[in-house]
Amino acid sequence: MAEFPRTVLDLLRQPLEDGAVQISRAQQSTVFPALITLVAATNPCTCGWHGDRDHGCRCSISQRQRYWQRLSGPLLDRLDLQLRLERRSAREMAAVLKQPRQTQASASWCKPALIERARQRMQRRNPGGASNGRLSAAALRQSGAIEATALELWEQLINQRGLSTRSSLQLLRVARTIADLNDRTSVDRNALAEANCFRCTDLLKQPGAQ
Repeated sequence: MAEFPRTVLDLLRQPLEDGAVQISRAQQSTVFPALITLVAATNPCTCGWHGDRDHGCRCSISQRQRYWQRLSGPLLDRLDLQLRLERRSAREMAAVLKQPRQTQASASWCKPALIERARQRMQRRNPGGASNGRLSAAALRQSGAIEATALELWEQLINQRGLSTRSSLQLLRVARTIADLNDRTSVDRNALAEANCFRCTDLLKQPGAQ
């Protein structure tokens, strides 16, 4: 993702935020539906080795800063789930290849029936059957069923990580989805803590982050 010019990447902000894109030509302006699922990946730096456990990075701090500056804060705020993936060791890769596919472990909620049940619960609960990702702050307050202890942790995370308003609300939306997938009526501290693990770019883009 960071190989694209920043001006091009920032054009994604409106579709990701509004689920629509506005095209203006001469005296006419038209809005098209553009509710998309964006799946993107990027390296931690130009050489691709920053933060690796065994391989040294060849980039300078200024090079890493320039690389991450292609991804603006407002764009990253609009990415619901963010994960840092580390290179597997040879032993870990061999273990995966040797293990029979049908016995490989997976998350307990990664089953079509459970996902469908979570979607049905979400649609019954949310105003207008909206998805959790489209809930406003008012809707989260009214129908999100967020426990007081979870809200306390949420406030701590906002202060500790310096999250923007958009990122803060997105954290609650992801936590609400995690609770649905785990068949929970309300959002507790565990769901919010897990949602916090899916938001890593504010840590990754720091020049000294490991």
